Amino acid sequence: MSQTGIKEIAFQTGVSDTNYFTRIFKQLEGVTPKSYQDRMVMRSFSNNIKKSPIFGALLKKYIKIKS
Repeated sequence: MSQTGIKEIAFQTGVSDTNYFTRIFKQLEGVTPKSYQDRMVMRSFSNNIKKSPIFGALLKKYIKIKS
């Protein structure tokens, strides 16, 4: 997920006023662009870590400790 700033994203979509862009984005998506971006970054991180063999090994170790 790109860490492109909201100002740059607004500009790329042809909107020069970031406040206007944020207002319209929130009306369409239900969250601010920053919240949306943060959620997508966390989702991407979560998906990537679940595929990691290291994560699997740590999870198995944690489950053994809890049992």
